[in-house]
Amino acid sequence: MANSSENMEKLLKWGIANSDPDRLRAETEQLAAPSNAEAAKEKLAWLDAMHAADREWEDALLAVQNHSELERDTVLGALRAVRFFVEQIDMASNLAKRGAVKQVLELVQHSDEEIRMEAAFVLGTALAHNELVQKKCMEEKAIEILVAQSSSEKSPQVRKKLLLALSALLRHNRVGQYVFLRKHNGASVLGDFLRDPATSVRRKAAHATLHLLRDGSDDEQREFAPDVVQPMMGTLARDLDEDTAEAVLQFLSTIINISGFKDLIRQNGGEEALERVVACDDFGEDLLAQARDVQRALRA
Repeated sequence: MANSSENMEKLLKWGIANSDPDRLRAETEQLAAPSNAEAAKEKLAWLDAMHAADREWEDALLAVQNHSELERDTVLGALRAVRFFVEQIDMASNLAKRGAVKQVLELVQHSDEEIRMEAAFVLGTALAHNELVQKKCMEEKAIEILVAQSSSEKSPQVRKKLLLALSALLRHNRVGQYVFLRKHNGASVLGDFLRDPATSVRRKAAHATLHLLRDGSDDEQREFAPDVVQPMMGTLARDLDEDTAEAVLQFLSTIINISGFKDLIRQNGGEEALERVVACDDFGEDLLAQARDVQRALRA
């Protein structure tokens, strides 16, 4: 049963990547001819899978675009199907070309928690390394929507997915970064995420902050970093897990030699937090070595 499920998933993924409705129709008709039927059984199976994938994609996309007219479970199922498809970059681009980003953003603001979470997950998945989806999201004022929604969201699971989407939208997106930092007080927004009660949200926020810092110019780093030093140090002191510690240490390594930042790190508990990291036996030697390097730089 498991093998059957895995085979179908492989068929669907192959179908998504190779979908071309006109070619599929022509090849299906040709292979269905009696003289070729026996030899073409295997290829017909692949073509059937591609047809099925096309139909599933179209049905799911239409359901998302007409979500206000459908039952809650239908919308949720459609979002899950769309998320599966947009893991493929071409299908994510198709989401933008078909104008469905607007409806996904509407669903990010839905009254149902599961729908909000799945919609944010769809958005974050589609945005990953996809400039076309980023552009469409900017046109639909996605930063404003995601920031507003995150400030009022009660569910930690949804907050994490909102941050996932926001982080993906800002990656290598200079216009988006400017809008986020200057027009939506982005450093403060990240500070709130870094102080989140949920460990998983704080961990994601540490990485999002690091990526934003690295994408910025020297001037932007000097302007943006001071507002997040305190919550980043708080996260390091609070969360002794390797993934979070690695992100915070890389953040500190990036800013520590900028004039004035050593004092800012010390004032916000940097020395104490680093002592805790160095004393943690659960961390790997590479991370501990990085922590000691930051310690030495802070003391220099």
